[in-house]
Amino acid sequence: MVHGGKARLTIGGEERTVGAGDFCCIPAGVPHSDICIGDEPFVMLDIFYPLREDFIARLCESSGPDQ
Repeated sequence: MVHGGKARLTIGGEERTVGAGDFCCIPAGVPHSDICIGDEPFVMLDIFYPLREDFIARLCESSGPDQ
């Protein structure tokens, strides 16, 4: 979900321009990238399903035992 700004989003070789309020679904394993366009910062909320266990493990490692 795009919260703000604009970007050129590439999903599996298909390119599109996205902006605030747009939603995209990127299937698992499909290469993707984005490039901010315009003067505003590009802000996007990523939601992963199924749960990304590798992200959780990295977060726990970087937080330390007191977090």
